[in-house]
Amino acid sequence: MEAQILEILVGMQKDLVDVKSDLRDVKADVSDLKADMRNVKADMGVLKADMTNVKADVINLIGNVTNLENKLEVVQADIQEVKATVDRIEAAQIEDVIGILKVSKKKTDFEVDYLDKRITEMDKRLFVLEKKIQE
Repeated sequence: MEAQILEILVGMQKDLVDVKSDLRDVKADVSDLKADMRNVKADMGVLKADMTNVKADVINLIGNVTNLENKLEVVQADIQEVKATVDRIEAAQIEDVIGILKVSKKKTDFEVDYLDKRITEMDKRLFVLEKKIQE
């Protein structure tokens, strides 16, 4: 009976050694897990910082796009103004040409009238001179 108890104790002792060995392995695994968790936590911190930077960049990009849209609207309005001005200039240019032609016609008519009067006057003088010569 003592031999059986001794045998049971020896078996329990071996089991205890195995349990201690397994416990050391579990402790090592827990330590590894803790280290991995610290690494994951550090990586999460880096990821969070990166996401904050991405968010800031997206906000900046949205602001830039909005600014670009506003500038585009201003450019489109300026183009419309330029088109309207060109249309007015084209219409006024036609009126200006007509006005210049009218002024030129008036001047030409005045010169023709002046020359006509001078020629008529010279004809009269010539006629008078011819008459005097014939007498």
